[in-house]
Amino acid sequence: MKLTTMAIINSVDHGGPASSAMKSSIQPPFACATGAIRSLDIAGVAEMSRRRSANPTKAISITLPLSLLDEIDDKLTRTQSRSAWIANACSLHLHDDGINIPTRQLMAMLHARIDEPVLKTLLLDKLTSSNPSEEV
Repeated sequence: MKLTTMAIINSVDHGGPASSAMKSSIQPPFACATGAIRSLDIAGVAEMSRRRSANPTKAISITLPLSLLDEIDDKLTRTQSRSAWIANACSLHLHDDGINIPTRQLMAMLHARIDEPVLKTLLLDKLTSSNPSEEV
């Protein structure tokens, strides 16, 4: 590839059959200090190609109730992206492993965490008096 590019450049520089459009599109690559591949434009200025996204996006059109759109907009700050917020909400919904902690376990966790003696006594009483197989 490198030899072909060099041959075309030489052909263009010596008035060969290459067109001026072809001459402007020739950009031989070179490696910079960081190891990235760059190319030189006609003026000899280095150009860096854009990094490709690992997960590219696609613009779509959806219909939402105006009230839902207003709720979403109320949650966002002036600088936040509505698209990013909706994408995050969809991702959470699709990948929802859910925190499926049984009620009894949540009550026991709350009992261990709180310092309020009355509530702590009520929780302990409810936990010890109810049948473990029935829902609290």
